[in-house]
Amino acid sequence: MEVTRKLFGVISYVNEPRGFCFIVARQPTGEKKSWFCHVTRIDSGAMLKGARCYFNEEPNERGAVAINVEIRDVVPKFEKTAGCVGRKDRHWSCRMTDISFYQFEVRRLLHTLTEHCHEVYDPSKVRATVADWAYSLARSAMGFCFKDETMEKTIGMKVKRINGNRGTGAGHVEYGVIVNNIAAYTAVEEPFEGLQEVSAEDKARWQHLATLTMVSWFLADGTLSFTTWEKLEDLTQYTESSNAAD
Repeated sequence: MEVTRKLFGVISYVNEPRGFCFIVARQPTGEKKSWFCHVTRIDSGAMLKGARCYFNEEPNERGAVAINVEIRDVVPKFEKTAGCVGRKDRHWSCRMTDISFYQFEVRRLLHTLTEHCHEVYDPSKVRATVADWAYSLARSAMGFCFKDETMEKTIGMKVKRINGNRGTGAGHVEYGVIVNNIAAYTAVEEPFEGLQEVSAEDKARWQHLATLTMVSWFLADGTLSFTTWEKLEDLTQYTESSNAAD
C-alpha cells in the first residue's frame, strides 16, 4: 500500500456537540483548503481549536476528509473574568479553562523539550525526528506526572503568593498555576541517558527539584511570565471565593 506524506494544518473550527472539526492547510499552490475531520480520526481524541497537526487526506463523495490526525502543538486560550477587573491585583484577570490548561501544558513542555532535543540529538541513537521525539517525551512526561499521587492532586491548581514586605502592606500578590514537574520526570526516567554526560551535581539538583512543586506565574493579561519551583506549603490555593474575600 502506498504511504502518502502527511499534510500540515491548523484546526480552525470545532463543533463539540456533533463531534467534528475543520482543518485548514495550504496546498502546494499556496491556496488554502479546508478538510472535514471527525473526532474519531484524531489520535488524542481531543478537538482543540488552534491546534497545529499533521494528517492524511482520504477521498470522500463530498470531498477529501482528514484522517490519521496527529496533534503537534497548540496555542493556549484564556477566558476573561469580570470579577477581577478594577481590582488592585489583576494578575488573574485572564484565567485558563480546563481544556486550555491541557493546551498550555502541551505547548510549554514541547517548547522546553524540543530545545533540549535539538542540543543532544543523535540520529544514530534516536530513530525519530526531533519534532516527533520531543512530542513523545512531552506525552510521556505528562503521563509520568499524573501517575504520581501528589502531583495528580495538585496539577492545574490555581495558587497565589505574596511577594515583598507582608508586614508593611507593600507586598504584591502573584498568581500562578501548578504544572507538570519536568524535573521529577527527568530525575526518574532519565530521558536523555546515553546522549549527554550528566554530572553528580546536576543529578542531585534534579532530584532536589523533583521534591518541589513547579509553578507557572502569569502577567495581568494572562501571558506566561516565568516558571519556578516552590514548596507546596508556601503556596495558597486560589479560588473565586478567596478572591472576593481579599
